[in-house]
Amino acid sequence: MDWLPFDLLALNADGTVTVSKDAAKIMDKISMLPSADAESLAAGAHDPFQIRIDNGSGASARSFIGASNPNQGPFDLSKLTVIRAPGPEPKALDWAQGGKFYRALIPAGSDPRAVTVSNVLDEYSRPKPLREFADLEQAGEEGWFFDQKERTLYVSKKLATNVNALKDILGIVYRQPGTTTMRVQGGEAYFENILFLGVLPWVLNASGLVSKAVFKNCAFWYSPGSGIANEGGYVVLDGCEIYRSRDHGLVSRKSGDTQPKHIVINTKVRYAGDVDTYGSTRNSQSGLSMNDSGLAVIMGCDIRKSFGPNIVDSGAGAGSQGISWWYGVHCEESLGTHPMNFGAQGVRTVWMEHCSEGNTKGTSVRVAGEGTVLHHANNTVGKFVSDKGGQVLHFSEV
Repeated sequence: MDWLPFDLLALNADGTVTVSKDAAKIMDKISMLPSADAESLAAGAHDPFQIRIDNGSGASARSFIGASNPNQGPFDLSKLTVIRAPGPEPKALDWAQGGKFYRALIPAGSDPRAVTVSNVLDEYSRPKPLREFADLEQAGEEGWFFDQKERTLYVSKKLATNVNALKDILGIVYRQPGTTTMRVQGGEAYFENILFLGVLPWVLNASGLVSKAVFKNCAFWYSPGSGIANEGGYVVLDGCEIYRSRDHGLVSRKSGDTQPKHIVINTKVRYAGDVDTYGSTRNSQSGLSMNDSGLAVIMGCDIRKSFGPNIVDSGAGAGSQGISWWYGVHCEESLGTHPMNFGAQGVRTVWMEHCSEGNTKGTSVRVAGEGTVLHHANNTVGKFVSDKGGQVLHFSEV
């Protein structure tokens, strides 16, 4: 683990960890270029933007600092810096009544991602989404439906007594068009105190240049894909939250010959796979995922209710050099068809220390695939299951 740009100092009673460098200093350590002065982003909404910095051009890394930490309540959009998929607010829409529904025309390029009621929160004090349905008849009972061809959003009339009352309580999160994904490509960026709402941040290498992105006190809600996609990049999350991504929470995979790295510190992941807002069953969306020969460190994190394994790392084929260190990771209540809190598969070595679990409904820890090794000590988890050549060894056996 000599590639880590910090030292571990302590495992705290609340499950978090203390490390020797904060996120800004970690950025300085991994950055090949001096960091430019921060761009202050005002509170309020900002449309997604792209960052493409050519390391060979002499350009500096860019820092984007938001107004306040979105992970500290109470949640108030007006006081936060929000990078969001473009789309009109509910009050700006022209609503009409008819049958079981309120309906409104949605402009092109602003497909609804989630619909919420402002005074209904889930168990994490986050806006609880209404159920999305595939037809009008079901939506009229308790949810919403979007007709893509007619570009009309239908919302159940059971939510409010009239149109004006609906405008006051409704919230809409829009899907981000794929061509405007917020991306760091061939460059370096530092983000702090920013909520990414309905946006898919993408970190990827470009022409062999490894992109580097650090997120401090950031939140990623209702991503149309993974909460964060990392392809051949270097990603650091510190004190962040990933909430109701349509796909994995954070997924890292190689791009070309470039292997990814990610460091995730004191970060929470909730509902990877978006189990509550979409009707169809999903079975493979993990909270945190590292693939191929990439390097991963997960420390002091809390991962719950993924619609698949809460955390799973995999190696690809003989010769994979993938290594992970899971330290102080807590997982609960994987919701897939075959629930699993921890998973290591393929040709990969995972060092697992001080990890814990709760509400186990299936497999605690599964180690599968020829050559996979899981080294563990001081873990309070249930059964370790090994199959298809997977090995489970205690530190003392190495």
